[in-house]
Amino acid sequence: SFLPSLGSVSSFTPKRGPPTTLRPPIILSSVPVLTSESLECTLSIEPPKYLVLTASAIWCGPCQILGPQLVSAKEILDEKHPESPVTFYKFDTDDDEVIASRLNVGGLPSIMFMKDGVEVKRLEGAFPSEELVGEAERCFGLL
Repeated sequence: SFLPSLGSVSSFTPKRGPPTTLRPPIILSSVPVLTSESLECTLSIEPPKYLVLTASAIWCGPCQILGPQLVSAKEILDEKHPESPVTFYKFDTDDDEVIASRLNVGGLPSIMFMKDGVEVKRLEGAFPSEELVGEAERCFGLL
């Protein structure tokens, strides 16, 4: 094997590099955070007609890049399609593994486009707001 032997897991001690400065997470005030309970209520009682649900984590660099793009995409969609509001929600996969497991989240960030509570498209990675707007318009028939 090209990997060094680690021995037993209990005896493995990772090497530490120089300390790094962590940047504070980007807060998406216009994109509400869901928990498993609030997602269950949202999707089972009265799901939004058009929903963009994003799975992310604080430690994920691409998730931090995506944050402002989601806010911008929401603002653009609200302006272009006031008669057909698109709801945006996010959740942290580390804080709520239940949602991540139920939605089979593999990569981060994951952006799920849902119409009437049913997923119609999933993207993984950070995308510019223009691309997110175009994808939402195609998925939701807003063209």
